[in-house]
Amino acid sequence: GSTLVVVGADWREVDRGLKRLALLLGLLWLPLTCLCGAVTWAAARAVFRPLERLSTQAEAIGRSSLKDRLQTEDHAEFGAFALQLNGMLDRIEASVEREERFASDAAHELRTPLAILRLRLESTLMRRRSIAEYVSAQQDTLTELERLTRVVESLFLTTRAHAQDGGLADVEDVAQRTAARWQDRFVAAGVTLKVEAIQANAEIGEDELAIVLDNLLGNALRFSATGLTVRMWTALVGNAVEVGVSDEGPGIDPAIGDRVFDRFVRADDSRNRASGGAGIGLSVCRRIIEARGGSISLRAEGSSGATIVCLLKRES
Repeated sequence: GSTLVVVGADWREVDRGLKRLALLLGLLWLPLTCLCGAVTWAAARAVFRPLERLSTQAEAIGRSSLKDRLQTEDHAEFGAFALQLNGMLDRIEASVEREERFASDAAHELRTPLAILRLRLESTLMRRRSIAEYVSAQQDTLTELERLTRVVESLFLTTRAHAQDGGLADVEDVAQRTAARWQDRFVAAGVTLKVEAIQANAEIGEDELAIVLDNLLGNALRFSATGLTVRMWTALVGNAVEVGVSDEGPGIDPAIGDRVFDRFVRADDSRNRASGGAGIGLSVCRRIIEARGGSISLRAEGSSGATIVCLLKRES
């Protein structure tokens, strides 16, 4: 019939081998784990060492001067990141310099009327005077206070322009109402004011647009002689609304260009304190217009006069 074959082996030798392997692996676990950790730490240090050097440089820049920049020659892995940081430092440095220059210019601009006020008050109190003399001194003081108030209000507008909420303005309505407010002053000065406005809605608050037009008309009137004409218009240019004011006065030196929109920059020697300007009005206009996504520029038209044009976003 059938045959039954039985094969056997000694299992104790296999069991002893498995125990020796387990012991060996147990002994090697800690060294291998430490070795892997050390290799990982060394590799991470090598990878992030350039970043650590960049961090050290950045800390030194903050302590010393904003003019220093991060070195990127030997930081290939983080070169793009370092270049982005350098660009940010450029913008920060430019912003800090603008604010420092503004603080210096503002202090200079405010110091003059304050010194005049103090001088006049001290001279008035040096001896007893008649009522007429006191009234005259008070009138002179009031004039300087009014100019000081205008400067402070203009500075306030330049700082809050970006913080205000926008809105929609009917440029034709705002232009007509603004022209009506200025009409008497133009007539008194013998200057003709022409308004050419069309109906359009722009993405800017009506009060903000009125401030811009007040500044532009004030500048145009200030530098327009009797018999000249100032023109204010609104028009549609593609998807934008154009608002402009032009005059026939002495104009603006082309060398100054768009710097005329910087704070405390005056276009020429005639644009000084005697004419009532503080050099802030056009800066206010630029901050308001740019805060609403628009632009303002000086346009060359003819051989004389100044033309300032604002482009505003049209209601979508």
